[in-house]
Amino acid sequence: MDLAHIVNELMNRYRDLKGVTSYIDRATESTTYYEDSKGYDEIELEDFKLNIKSFREPSHPPELEGIVAIDSSSYRIGDTNEGYISVFRGTIIEEGSKNIIMRFGPYIIHVTNQSSLDILNRFRSIFGLEPISTRQLPSLNKVSDRIRNYFERILQLHAASTFKNHMIFIDGSLMGGTIDTPYKVMDRIISVGLRNRNHFIGLSKSSSLRLKDGRPITALIPNYIIGYIEISGYISYSVRSKVFGNVYVARFTMDGEVFRVDVKPFNISGDDILSIVYSKMDFVRGYPYLLYLSHVYSVFRRRDIIAIKSYIFSRGVSTYGSVDRSYLLPKY
Repeated sequence: MDLAHIVNELMNRYRDLKGVTSYIDRATESTTYYEDSKGYDEIELEDFKLNIKSFREPSHPPELEGIVAIDSSSYRIGDTNEGYISVFRGTIIEEGSKNIIMRFGPYIIHVTNQSSLDILNRFRSIFGLEPISTRQLPSLNKVSDRIRNYFERILQLHAASTFKNHMIFIDGSLMGGTIDTPYKVMDRIISVGLRNRNHFIGLSKSSSLRLKDGRPITALIPNYIIGYIEISGYISYSVRSKVFGNVYVARFTMDGEVFRVDVKPFNISGDDILSIVYSKMDFVRGYPYLLYLSHVYSVFRRRDIIAIKSYIFSRGVSTYGSVDRSYLLPKY
């Protein structure tokens, strides 16, 4: 199954703006996605905060052929009489065996009640999921992020099936069984990747996991301390049962942030994979550079939005309402 061809065909299917004569320019920010944002899950970590491990040289390092990073983004262009127009873009970057950058999009989609049901069910069919009914659709405002999430999951599946003996970096946790990501979706991605001897690393910049005193789990590692803590055994079963692999809190550089890191390796310990990440990766404020680069190639810049709006205008669709003209003002 050529997933690259399938995703292009699927996303381009809905770019027809037939019947749309105008839209209200909303000039919104890119969508932010939190897969575990439904409430906070407390964990017991009293004296455990002292047990910060240092990265070490793996005793039996795996034979790695390269590193892969995947990310995607979406942007809401404006509202129409039936819904709204959004654009999507995703990137897969491989460093090692092929040294390639695969960019998907931008895809322009007119999000309506009808197109939402069709595109979400087509995505679900790729992962062998049952179709949903109109009553099961999320609110229209949330559909854009659901589309972006399924889109990114397909890119992750494409990377997992294309590359072998790679570390695959994912922006976000390795959780399934959430509102956005059914368990079967993540299970398919992980299973395909492990058959190809790949190792999965999911980095989350934020998480709903909190300590008993209300602090985020990232508070477990003090400022300027490099190291990691595994917290898998301290998470409630309701959350742990949805996570593929082990859950850590880690800081990779002194000037870097602390991240939640989910690790699902092939035939090696999670601790060893973290140490390989630490020794082999370049970082931007503690964030793996390749994952940062996949974000840079995916996110929509102002010039991209201007070009997309120009394309929409060339199709006979006019705009009205509050137009963002901030790019015309000088910067002080």
